Amino acid sequence: MLSFVFMAALALTADCNAAKNSLENFLATLPKSCRVDSDCTGHYYGADSCAAPIVTNRAPLLSSKEKQLLALQAQVRNECRTQQPGPACSPIPFLAQCIKNSCTDTMRDTATNHNSEYSFGAIHRSCAPWDGPAVALTLTQTANAADTAPRLQISVYRSLQAPLPRPLTFDLKDQQTGSAFRCRKSDNCEAATSGTVTFTSFEDGEGASGHYELHFDDGTTERGKFNLSWKNVRELCG
Repeated sequence: MLSFVFMAALALTADCNAAKNSLENFLATLPKSCRVDSDCTGHYYGADSCAAPIVTNRAPLLSSKEKQLLALQAQVRNECRTQQPGPACSPIPFLAQCIKNSCTDTMRDTATNHNSEYSFGAIHRSCAPWDGPAVALTLTQTANAADTAPRLQISVYRSLQAPLPRPLTFDLKDQQTGSAFRCRKSDNCEAATSGTVTFTSFEDGEGASGHYELHFDDGTTERGKFNLSWKNVRELCG
């Protein structure tokens, strides 16, 4: 009986993943051609509430495309109805611009391509302020930085599931999803006023990669990529 239940659960998961893949493949076909920035906009069409929107041409979808989109979204809801719901996330910000005649989310691309001062560090399990699950990132300027060296501290108040089905972006603005600090000295830390962190990969016990963008009161921004190793830290959340 346990074997049958386990196999049935696997089949439901496979159907859910297949439905999500079909939707993502369709979204990749939506038109992106443009001449000016105003030709472009972002849409939260995807199945994942924590994912950044897709950026496309602003023109309304053709009737046939709209029907296909609605059908694929309905299929995801139906096939994934037994799955544990993911975290509730604030809408991820975007900046739609026309780059080389193609609508592009430059907020994502800028963060992905920028070389950061803080490229090294580690990731570990942690606790949210209310004792819920979290992951914490420590980003440093060198691979073997001393505890007093400049660093960025980013916390996401979620329990990430590995492996990630697709990149996940978290908005840190409201302090309910996460928080970030820049510590230029060990006793001199300042909180980010807003920002995002995107995980492109996450393996429990192995590490994570992605990119971030953090804004501070003095008008400066820290952005860049990370590829972090795992650090075992004993955390007992309530």
